[in-house]
Amino acid sequence: MTMYTALNKLGYKSYHMLAAVTEPRSVQDRHLVCWREALNYKVHGVGQPYTGADIDKILQYHSVILPIFLLRG
Repeated sequence: MTMYTALNKLGYKSYHMLAAVTEPRSVQDRHLVCWREALNYKVHGVGQPYTGADIDKILQYHSVILPIFLLRG
């Protein structure tokens, strides 16, 4: 979360998966449901493909996207 905090302090509106469950707008817009639908299609071929326009709807209020997972060795 350090990068998230730093970028926000610099004036960027960062998107991290934590935002999907903590930001009221993300919860209202059902971001977790959208990501699950997109992944179900990508991984399992179930449902409809998400287009760039669909992803833009999820990320429209953010200027920076941070990785979901950071692995430490």
